[in-house]
Amino acid sequence: MVNVGCVCDRCGHEHGTPNDNRSFRWCRRIKGTICGKCCNECEYCNDWRCTYDPAGREKMRMLIYANRAAERTISKNEDVAKKVSITTRRMIEQVNENLKAEINAREEEYDKLRAREGEEPEMF
Repeated sequence: MVNVGCVCDRCGHEHGTPNDNRSFRWCRRIKGTICGKCCNECEYCNDWRCTYDPAGREKMRMLIYANRAAERTISKNEDVAKKVSITTRRMIEQVNENLKAEINAREEEYDKLRAREGEEPEMF
């Protein structure tokens, strides 16, 4: 998981500076924490909406939707497992374990995409 700090990696602004309140977020472009002022200066900023790497963002979004669908399926399967025989319950539990493994794999891929592993950071 990517952690957002309270010091801008671009300009060095630190959270808690008197009379200058800025928000901080993770920037996929510079692969670090960025303040709101620097974010607004970026050419990919479109009214607080980052347009950097739309294909990567779409892939991340699809991974999230797939995980949510799998979590709903697991929840439904757990409800059904309470009402069936032991052998069927074991089969349902095995399906749920497989779904959980798929969810974990997608979460790892999401984290890699978000952190842009293997790519160089870009400073603007």
